[in-house]
Amino acid sequence: MVLYYVIHDEILKSHASHHQVQLDVNRLDSLLPPDITPEDKSATQAVLMRLIVSLLLDNPNLHYYQGFHDICYIFLSVLGENDARLLLNKILPDRFGLFMEASMDSTVEYMQLIFALLGHLRPTLTKNLEAVGLGPHFALAWIVTWFAHVLPEMDDVRRLFDLFLATDPLMLIYLSVAVIIRSDEEVQSNTSDFGMLHHTLLRLPKKHPVEELVRYSVKLYISVPPDQLLALGKQRHSVLSAITTEVRRKPIARRRTFIMSVHFSSAIVTLFVSLLLDLGRTQDSSVPSSSSGPSGSTFQTAFTWNGYLLACFADLNADRQMDVVLLDAAGTDLFVSLAPSTRSSLTFGPTSSPNLPPPTLLLSPGLGEKIRSVAAADFNGDSLVDFMLLVSTARTGPYKIYLAYGVPGSTNLSFTIDTSTPVATTRSQPLICDLNADAVADIFGETTSDELVIIYGGSSLTIQKLAYQGPPWSSLGYSAFGDINGDTIPDIVVLVGEPGQLKFQLYKRGPTSGLSADVTLFDLPLPLRVAQQLTLGLFVLGDFDSDGKIDLLLPACTTINCVGGSSIFLYNFGNSQWQSVDVQWEPKKVRPSYAWSLAQTPADDLLLSALVGPTLGDFDLDGKPDVGMGLAYSAGTNTGTLPAVLLNQGVNSKTGRLTFQAYLLPGASLPETNTKLKQITFFDNGEKGVFDVFVVSVDDVDISSVQLFLQQMVNDHYFVKVTVLNGLCASAENCTDKRLPYGLPVPGQSSSYSTESAFGGRLGFAGLMGVQSCCTALQLPSMRYGLGPFASYVERLTVAIPPDSTVLRTFSMFGLIPNSEVFVNPYPHSDPDRWTAKLFLQPLYNMKVLYIAITLVCVCVLLVIIISVLQCLEVREDHKEKQKEAQRFHFDAM
Repeated sequence: MVLYYVIHDEILKSHASHHQVQLDVNRLDSLLPPDITPEDKSATQAVLMRLIVSLLLDNPNLHYYQGFHDICYIFLSVLGENDARLLLNKILPDRFGLFMEASMDSTVEYMQLIFALLGHLRPTLTKNLEAVGLGPHFALAWIVTWFAHVLPEMDDVRRLFDLFLATDPLMLIYLSVAVIIRSDEEVQSNTSDFGMLHHTLLRLPKKHPVEELVRYSVKLYISVPPDQLLALGKQRHSVLSAITTEVRRKPIARRRTFIMSVHFSSAIVTLFVSLLLDLGRTQDSSVPSSSSGPSGSTFQTAFTWNGYLLACFADLNADRQMDVVLLDAAGTDLFVSLAPSTRSSLTFGPTSSPNLPPPTLLLSPGLGEKIRSVAAADFNGDSLVDFMLLVSTARTGPYKIYLAYGVPGSTNLSFTIDTSTPVATTRSQPLICDLNADAVADIFGETTSDELVIIYGGSSLTIQKLAYQGPPWSSLGYSAFGDINGDTIPDIVVLVGEPGQLKFQLYKRGPTSGLSADVTLFDLPLPLRVAQQLTLGLFVLGDFDSDGKIDLLLPACTTINCVGGSSIFLYNFGNSQWQSVDVQWEPKKVRPSYAWSLAQTPADDLLLSALVGPTLGDFDLDGKPDVGMGLAYSAGTNTGTLPAVLLNQGVNSKTGRLTFQAYLLPGASLPETNTKLKQITFFDNGEKGVFDVFVVSVDDVDISSVQLFLQQMVNDHYFVKVTVLNGLCASAENCTDKRLPYGLPVPGQSSSYSTESAFGGRLGFAGLMGVQSCCTALQLPSMRYGLGPFASYVERLTVAIPPDSTVLRTFSMFGLIPNSEVFVNPYPHSDPDRWTAKLFLQPLYNMKVLYIAITLVCVCVLLVIIISVLQCLEVREDHKEKQKEAQRFHFDAM
């Protein structure tokens, strides 16, 4: 061990940089432990002062810079004074010599490598940054302090120091570029303003988990090796020799062996990774594709957002355009993409769906634990969107419930949240419902003390706890709230029991408010009960067989990775019977060399269904609800997952069973490195009535990408869209912020319609709204009924809200035209005769309609011309006849 002599204080004070070091060390508060005593703080600062000035005296050719004290403190806190001085003296010339020159010229040129690499990977982003005159100076604190000055957590700083010490000196560049790329969308959204852009860039390192940045920077290091990076820098700048000399070859005698070892190690790593990738490839590693989508539809990618997960949908600003709420990769902050307003419905010509803008920060609650689930509803009755945040330390719970309330009158969508105490703590995911039928959301769940808890929403929360002796709620957290027997009273379905003993618990509620209900249990289907390996997906409620009654659809698989064991079952609440569903898992017009099955959801901090999906909606607008799922494919070692739609084919007349056919989405491709699907949901971008598809996928290092695929329908189909408001105010003038709460999720609503079939006979369908809040179900607060290819009128549409007594609260409309959107305001709740409905028509962009209109106009013009000619001839003949009559009169008179 080498021991350094202690330099006398007088010698330390005589150094030219002593005063500046003293000032910087006195400001060293952010890195010190928060509970450090004043005495320990003074002692630490004294030791740090001695260490820094000693290093400067040991290396007289190096100059102190502000930020070097951060570097020294990290080494001091880990190694102690003597070992820190020993190590720093060894690495200073190679690792920090460039930054400790008499001028910052070499440091600035070194930082230009950030733009060299960024320009190679993201040329558009780099051009946008340079367009506003921004250089790489924003990264100065990142580079010269090894990110110690910008990261708040000491563990993260030490993790990065390990990375930089164990890798190439250029790893600082790779990590800086990784930080920018991981925030691509946020940076792009601020490129119009220099000040805002610079402020955004300074805060970027705090927004991403360090392990995610480390994995991505190593990935960049492998894809663009250091020699290639230096070549890119040489192309960008005419003078890079000084940087190359200072960073890679100074001093030459000590660096040459190190350089050779680094290159050799890099080559070995690259070769090893390539071999691993080659071993994972087969002769045919292509991704399956199809030329035919559901009803011939094709798809195109609207955008890709990296580093987010979908959280929920809600119309936050009540403009009749659905907004998207997202969760960041760290699971701590909520972001939002506010949908832009569409063009007037009086516009002729096709209206292209406007792209959603990049996400911006919506809420940073600072709860100290990861957000596991997000649900939107109105919990205090002010007709504004609120959020229920479910947080926990462990993914399996228990879960703390926090409520974030929308602030009235705020122009920037502000929220208030009490972070001091959670509203409640539950064993499993709670259910958002409306048990007292007041159109204000309630919360129902099981506590950790084996009790049921009901949190009644309102201006002040009311918490009721009930004794519970039934089976515990399942750790999967599956539940639903909706009318299953047609009496307009929402019932409750909960998955209960431990793994291997799962059952469904059904609360058939009566007309009285609260939980009073007939509680029964029913088993899983027999094939699932006897399965040794069971993966259960989230169940969904819908009218799948078009009989006007609600059924339960349950996806599951009974084998490892679901290969060869995927199945779907349908439960009929009327006869309490399970029935298997026939599914053609192989998508249409896809090569038969692939094996297809349901896709399991990759493990994640966000609470999701164990199987990717399901999402429910009439995707092809034929009148039957379809299901969006993730499908896994395999052909040898070529495996992956893709988004798919299980198209409802109706009940097979021969077997009497419901039938689905799988379809891929032609034109919808995941990012090249993403092979695992995590989320899929239907979404109506631009509120045009046709479903698009939101998809979240991840790559091998679990970096997520959110994509929206826009559906281009080939055939003409018609629909009616229904949205029921909360009915807490009569008009916009009486509502909070003078806006009717369009798109505010209200649990427990139901609707149905009946009309004449184009092939004869009556058609009737039922639908539910605000059904599920668990597992990031991503349900839209509206109902779409497809009318098929025939533009027939809807003879009767009925909506219902939960009754608070034996009197039903329903409202019917008659003679609705197709391609219309209906908003029903059930105010007042107790008098349906006074409820009001607004009807919005879709734009006349259908070319057939335009052709017919032109034809009718031409026919009318032709008829006018013919009638005018005939009229002229008639007038002419009348004139001649009058002249003859006049001559005859004169002759008789004579």
